[in-house]
Amino acid sequence: FGGEDGALPKVAWDDGCQVCGGDVAAGVVLICEECTGEYHCACLDPPLESVPEGEWFCPGCARARECRDPTSRELTALRGTKLDLVTRGMPTPDGELGSTRCRA
Repeated sequence: FGGEDGALPKVAWDDGCQVCGGDVAAGVVLICEECTGEYHCACLDPPLESVPEGEWFCPGCARARECRDPTSRELTALRGTKLDLVTRGMPTPDGELGSTRCRA
């Protein structure tokens, strides 16, 4: 499994949602194109009502991409939200600690 030749591709229940830890039984899971982190549409802040078309990047990776391309402003509205703090591994206002898998 993983990077070996002939390995199976990553699927949406390998690791669980980076926000709640749940698997596909808890809802639709998005997999980040860059870090392969998993996120339920409903766990994103704000939640996504449908699966986005095309490539999707988690907030941490999208932020890193924005840093590499300062003309991009796609995540400006997410800065300081619970999801933004969780993906950076910082405590949220309610004291939760976020994931360390997807830091910018």
